[in-house]
Amino acid sequence: YLLRRRGKIRSERIAAALQVTRRLQPDLVVCTGDLTAVGDPAEFNLANEHLACFAADPAWTFVYIPGNHDLYVKNAACRAHFMATYERLNGGRFPFAQLPVEHCQDGVEFLLINECQPNGPLSSGGRLEVESADRLRDWLQRDRSDGVARVLLGHFPTADHWGRPLPARRRMVGGEIIRQALTEGALDVSLCGHIHHGFARREGLGGLEVCAGSLTMEGRLSVLDIDATATVQHRFEELERTSG
Repeated sequence: YLLRRRGKIRSERIAAALQVTRRLQPDLVVCTGDLTAVGDPAEFNLANEHLACFAADPAWTFVYIPGNHDLYVKNAACRAHFMATYERLNGGRFPFAQLPVEHCQDGVEFLLINECQPNGPLSSGGRLEVESADRLRDWLQRDRSDGVARVLLGHFPTADHWGRPLPARRRMVGGEIIRQALTEGALDVSLCGHIHHGFARREGLGGLEVCAGSLTMEGRLSVLDIDATATVQHRFEELERTSG
């Protein structure tokens, strides 16, 4: 944080994002992880302060999915602050120990998944554990009624903006399951983070992989519109342009 990111992170954009979000009137607001740079308790306290209005607003459901920066610290105090932040921001829903957790809202099926399993001391990548992969396959193979969209909420993209594999140190092991589901249309959207520059990439004629990017670095929100026929449209909402 001190060496590379202090000059890039603009926390005042969170308040601007709240104004835009209230104007958009969404049903669901998702944070796809990396609330912190190094998982420090003070960072989690600050994140709680900044996101309290998002999490407490009754107009929408707020979901927080952890990122590698939030979880890859073994210090007991850091882990305790993460757990408290996770429970507080999610309002006691979606217990961390029970992930993957399903959530259905307004005709859309969501699966919340924790992909943040480190692959070595120098790795910022993740791993889809066997149990999580099995749960994901089961969810994808179920019959679904016409008009029901499926959205995966995780942290790691399966590829970059151009569809190329991420560097080994940053990629998620086991992500092929997600990418295949997108390509075959079994999954409509995989909403993720990890990469600071947001993008939306369609896999063939199938589903969308949407990386939300970094709100505080990029100054924009990722917006998904899903209608009753499960048609998905995506756009980025620029905060500076919107707020004048």
